[in-house]
Amino acid sequence: MNPTTGTHLLIALVGGLGVLLAFSSLFRVRPRRRTGLAESIDEIELSPEAVEKRRLRALEQTPALDRLLGLALLRGAQRLASLWPTRARVERLLVIADYPKPFYSVEEFYARKILYGAFLSLFALVVLPLFRFPVGIWVPAAVGIGLMGFMVPDVSLRDAARKRQEDVVTEMAFALDRLAMYVAAGHTLAHAIKNLAIHPGGPFVAELRQVAARYDVTGDLVEPLEEMARRVDVPLAYIFASQVVMVVREGGEVLPSLRALATEARYHLNEVLKERGQRNSLMRVIPISGMILPAVVITVVAPGAVFALTNL
Repeated sequence: MNPTTGTHLLIALVGGLGVLLAFSSLFRVRPRRRTGLAESIDEIELSPEAVEKRRLRALEQTPALDRLLGLALLRGAQRLASLWPTRARVERLLVIADYPKPFYSVEEFYARKILYGAFLSLFALVVLPLFRFPVGIWVPAAVGIGLMGFMVPDVSLRDAARKRQEDVVTEMAFALDRLAMYVAAGHTLAHAIKNLAIHPGGPFVAELRQVAARYDVTGDLVEPLEEMARRVDVPLAYIFASQVVMVVREGGEVLPSLRALATEARYHLNEVLKERGQRNSLMRVIPISGMILPAVVITVVAPGAVFALTNL
């Protein structure tokens, strides 16, 4: 097989995979979404029926190909999840990231690890012979590439958790001011949270929506706020929950605490924006460096190496 034929086969393989993924996306079901406190009550209900309902609803929004592969990999994913030492960390990151697609459960996360690792390994075993790489590197290269694919879900989940935490801090910088205005207008804190929760918002408002739903059911504001802080896992959320819990349990004015927290949230927002700006600047430098380094090698190092070899 000549290199041209191998290239054509590789392009055909990638094109066929693209057609398969496009075809599978046609089977995605988009159910009608509910909004408001009723949805939040259903999301926090812990009965077996409610848990199964949420699992089926998430499954309905998954393409048919993903559902088929998930069923095939479920047993292996459950086994891997029970043996892998980082299960607790994965569960915590899933909660922080609010179970981002397509990681609807711990087993789904490990099923994705198996799928990505196996797919990239098989892809390497197909590509390397087509381009006539030495036989001795086929298996080591396939294992290395498969390990890279195995780690892709970890990177994706960490990024999703970090992004959601940054979004929570960003929204708190403005939502706490609105809470303070509601309280200054004469509303109780619980009523202020409910007023804020009924309006559209980001992840922090979504967390407050769950707090309001729990308060409507139990009449307790302390435990839902503490659970919210543990789910979000950012220092500002812990401070907000502890300040409110202290006021609820010991009495006092909550308005000064809300205003002080809003100021602190804006300070944290500035820090987040600075860090994001530095990270974006670094990401812009990396591609430029990747282009400059080969140019330096070609124009400087290569002529010197050729000259040295010719004078041996």
